[in-house]
Amino acid sequence: RALCCFGSGDADGCDSDSACERDPPVDEALGRFIVQRGIDIYLQMLIVDNLMHADLHPGNILVRFDARNRPLLTLVDAGMVAELTPDEQENFIGFFLALGAGDGERAARCVLRWS
Repeated sequence: RALCCFGSGDADGCDSDSACERDPPVDEALGRFIVQRGIDIYLQMLIVDNLMHADLHPGNILVRFDARNRPLLTLVDAGMVAELTPDEQENFIGFFLALGAGDGERAARCVLRWS
């Protein structure tokens, strides 16, 4: 089984404001899995693979379940993927470190370097 979307319009007929009615509510354990695994995947792309998915939004994140009903997270629509330069990679990592540390000034400096 699969959850069709997270409220961002897709080919399965979800509207832009709510999840599909046929989807079960997401319980706390599944929600935690989605967030933690999503962070793991994103950091793997950014730090290890040196890539950035440039269109990563809830509609491009699918939750499926294997034969033993364990959740699997799948990212789709990798048509806009960028390979980061060393400076870009350092800046993105610095941005996330600043967010984690609650350092808004440092995060803002990182954002300003993107322009």
